[in-house]
Amino acid sequence: MSDDLSPPASLDSPVSRFGPAEQHAEGRARSIVTAAGVAAMVTAAGFAFDAGRLVSIATEVPVAIVSLVILAVTIGALVRSDPPGRGLLAVALAVTVLATGMFTVAFYRSQLAPTVLAAPAQQSPQVVVALPPWQRQVAAAQLTIPFGDGDKLPQGSLALDPPHPGPDPYQGDLSIECLTDGKGDNVQNCTGQEARTWIAAPMGQRALVGTAKGNALDDPYACDESRGVNYEAEYLEINTGKTYCVRKRGDVSRLVALRIVAFSTTRPLPTNVIIETTVWSR
Repeated sequence: MSDDLSPPASLDSPVSRFGPAEQHAEGRARSIVTAAGVAAMVTAAGFAFDAGRLVSIATEVPVAIVSLVILAVTIGALVRSDPPGRGLLAVALAVTVLATGMFTVAFYRSQLAPTVLAAPAQQSPQVVVALPPWQRQVAAAQLTIPFGDGDKLPQGSLALDPPHPGPDPYQGDLSIECLTDGKGDNVQNCTGQEARTWIAAPMGQRALVGTAKGNALDDPYACDESRGVNYEAEYLEINTGKTYCVRKRGDVSRLVALRIVAFSTTRPLPTNVIIETTVWSR
């Protein structure tokens, strides 16, 4: 009769086929397989989110998918086997390493593939209309613009086509006036020893006037707005020796270049202004 009084093992309770050393190795193998699986899954997530490159690396996608399927099947078989044998653990570890390697290689090669960019939309060519060159239409000439009598603002007028003094100070395209700063137009300006300020004012909104960026008597392009010339429709202060650009409103094919030669210095009131003009057309 046996002296062993320990209860018999239950038929339903699992009996480990390994000793403590084997169980420790089993746990370590499980950890390795699980870590490899997690690493592969993380890499798969990064690969899956790289949608831009998936378009250009279609040849690498099947390899990555196959490696993930193998890895998933291996992990599933390992989980269902309780406890797994040494042979299954060895096979699972080998398959996991192989699948992870396949996926890593596919992923690395995908990153080396050039990104395919969409071709830029073709833009219709811009049509640049070349303007004909300026040509001198009227030779440079000096004109004396007489002033009227009895005006609170001494003034004379200039007609532009062709340049000539207006029939009176109030008819023409451009008015040249003298005023005194601080005085209104209801009292006498530019009388006696008062300081005189001279302006050019388009008449009846028929003209525009601007300061030339250079000598417009010889270079009509000194009147181009592309050079920074600003044309005024109200008035522009003018000075001796400077050149100005005058043109009729809405007409860009004809240009009058004007230089102030001298303002009248007579007292008590100015009587005229001397200018030099030339006409350019294209």
